[in-house]
Amino acid sequence: MNGNAFPSQEATKLLVWSAADEKTASRVAQGYKDFLSEHTESRSLAYLEALAFTLSRRRSQFPWRTFCVSDPSQGLGNLSVSPAVQVNSKLQVCFVFTGQGAHWVGMGKELLDYDVFRRSLEESDTLLHNVGCHFSVLETLYSDKGTELNQPEFCQPVCTALQVALVELLADWNVHPFAVVGHSSGEVAAAYCAGIITKSYALELAFFRGLAVSATSRIGSPDGGMLATRLSSDKCSELLAELANSQNPETRNIGIACYNKPQNLTLSGGTNRIERLALTRLYHLSSLPWDYAWGTS
Repeated sequence: MNGNAFPSQEATKLLVWSAADEKTASRVAQGYKDFLSEHTESRSLAYLEALAFTLSRRRSQFPWRTFCVSDPSQGLGNLSVSPAVQVNSKLQVCFVFTGQGAHWVGMGKELLDYDVFRRSLEESDTLLHNVGCHFSVLETLYSDKGTELNQPEFCQPVCTALQVALVELLADWNVHPFAVVGHSSGEVAAAYCAGIITKSYALELAFFRGLAVSATSRIGSPDGGMLATRLSSDKCSELLAELANSQNPETRNIGIACYNKPQNLTLSGGTNRIERLALTRLYHLSSLPWDYAWGTS
């Protein structure tokens, strides 16, 4: 899988070993590590590709596993082999699907080397075009149009298409979740993964949801912004109470938009208020690239 899947000769290689018990797995991995550091012919990229492929596809798989990632450019004398762990045959995986905020230009570009992933994005382009979408997912992700990704009408269908492609790629590798969860617009891809809606409907829903969010935000709150914090709920509440009691109107009317996790909350409010608060050095705050104050009235 590893050896022939990467057409790029510059790719690092995942070397995996397994054995019936912990000590044997560690001993086998150490033996390979010693061999690779001593034999110069093993430093060739072709050799590492063949070795990675053979270890992952031509060896019996036992309960105890260990691995390392080889990078020829860094040399093979100091490979870091992971501690051996016992595989849980009943291990179950949950897929978590993100909404806006976790995207970046070029995300998933390396996965285009996999035909399943590329074909999925190409199919998404066709399906979106059929419902009136005027842009290409592939061009938006992997061209100079990256700034468009910060707009909901682009971001939501693009992120949905990307996550659908990931689901289909993992399914091709026989990786299936026992449960799914989606945050905000990520619920669309989660519903597709769970088999509740079709791919066509998921993309159509994401496309029109993005258009509706953009239109509503521009009409209802044309002047807004958001901040990501590394503060607890109590700390955020203290901060907001302090701002509400301040004499400066520029820092009032800011609210909690989303409780992401115990030490990660999102705030939203008017653009001037958010920008002023973002300049505060007393808190762990960073502006998000939105022109909308989602999550608060």
